[in-house]
Amino acid sequence: ALDAALALGLKIPDDLRLVSIRNRCSTITSPLPLSWVETQTEEYARTFLARLMKIEAGDTDPSLDTIPCKLVEDPGLPAVFDGKLLGAS
Repeated sequence: ALDAALALGLKIPDDLRLVSIRNRCSTITSPLPLSWVETQTEEYARTFLARLMKIEAGDTDPSLDTIPCKLVEDPGLPAVFDGKLLGAS
């Protein structure tokens, strides 16, 4: 995605903001300013295992599971998001 953005002449982060779905550690090693999605590992694992158990029991419902997460912006970027938990009701 980064190569395509640069090939189009987009400037990071002025024209396009990048978000890592891994964790803060992956943003530290990036040469570009990145925001990241912060998830609770235990909740993620619990949701994954519950879905796996349903599949093993024969449930083929393709519905999506959501877990609470938070978008954390690189402190060097101007604020754009409101900081609310994403996926939370």
